[in-house]
Amino acid sequence: MNPVHVKDGGFEVEAGYLAEHFRVRPAEVPELMRKERIKAVCERGEREDAGRYRLNFRFGASRLSLVVDEDGNILRRMSVRWPERV
Repeated sequence: MNPVHVKDGGFEVEAGYLAEHFRVRPAEVPELMRKERIKAVCERGEREDAGRYRLNFRFGASRLSLVVDEDGNILRRMSVRWPERV
């Protein structure tokens, strides 16, 4: 099942999907986003990438990037977890 949904002209990603990547509980995701601890940016593709979007999420040293089409289907997923600085 696709965790990305088109809603109100934008995209919504299921909390459980982000929680799994960022190793937090799904119930924590909305609060972390409100407090801007999980940051999200959406980029719209141009020219040869028209009709595609990149959804970028950042939490601490972890990054998640999803390239999706206009229907929210994930075309590519990239993730990075850098070690936390001590």
